[in-house]
Amino acid sequence: MSQKANYLRLFYSVKFTPNVIVIGVILGLTFALQFFLVAQTFPLSELFGSASLLYIDNPFHEYNVAMGAAVGSVGYDPFFAAGRATGFALNHSDRLPAFLANILPSSLTAADIWKLYTFAVSLIASICLPLTLIILRFERNAIAISAALGLLLWWTGIFRWFHTAGMVSFIFIAFASLPFTALVVRLLTQAFTKTLIATVALGLVAAFLFFSHPLFPLPITVFLIFYLALNRQAVHWQFGLTALLAVAAIGILLNVGWLYYFMNPLEIQETFDLYQRATGGDLVIKSLLGIWDKANGARINTPIALAVIRILFSLFQQPTAVTFNLFWRWRVLAPICLYGRR
Repeated sequence: MSQKANYLRLFYSVKFTPNVIVIGVILGLTFALQFFLVAQTFPLSELFGSASLLYIDNPFHEYNVAMGAAVGSVGYDPFFAAGRATGFALNHSDRLPAFLANILPSSLTAADIWKLYTFAVSLIASICLPLTLIILRFERNAIAISAALGLLLWWTGIFRWFHTAGMVSFIFIAFASLPFTALVVRLLTQAFTKTLIATVALGLVAAFLFFSHPLFPLPITVFLIFYLALNRQAVHWQFGLTALLAVAAIGILLNVGWLYYFMNPLEIQETFDLYQRATGGDLVIKSLLGIWDKANGARINTPIALAVIRILFSLFQQPTAVTFNLFWRWRVLAPICLYGRR
């Protein structure tokens, strides 16, 4: 095997010993820099103020948080949309902050909880990419570079716009699914007898992220299909798949309460179909070609797509090395373009 291939397969090495101090410094500096930048743009002075976030959809999401505090899991809106079924079990975009509003002291208003949630997600997102490489046992230079790229991804990409517009939970699971996917890979490549506690813990994390947003399983599922197909020799099939099924079972069983209403929506319950109803596989093609119709794309997507095709050809030579490289970029965009939903 070539030296390059060995480098890219470091996350399989059991001899890799991370320097805890160096890794802590990288994560700490990344977190501190993100805190400083977000504190300037949010701004920090308004975090504990009485004002609400009024950008684009934020008032709508804050109102959903208020409904979680007012009615709990399932109930009827007593205020603006009187008679509509609401509650954090029915609120798929703001379930986590609405749940927090229901259990936290009433001294914290819906505006307070929504602002704190929004601020916290922006900080968590900044360390997800370097944390992924730490889990995959990459060396410190790669981790440091990933931290810088993660910050650039946040401040120059479309994610910050979505976050500013109010799609906070969507952005949260988009970034959090990176280290989660890395943990799943580690689980698949180790014996189940050595990772029973890790399996249960990962199942609890999956349940938490699934509770945060119902689209969480999509990027994980797409990645796993390709990873299992291209890395058959690295997977402990008997133990790994058993652990994977256990993680999925824990994640689903702990979310049965709201999944029931997701699968059987009430007649007077707000659903996804009230907005962003454009669906279809043609959205992916139009987005790639930059055709502005039902889809919003850019012409630069075409050369990017050609580069991805080139990567696909190289999968047969170095499958493990490029699988993450490919899906870190495309794991969320394709499903969202296909379904056209939040």
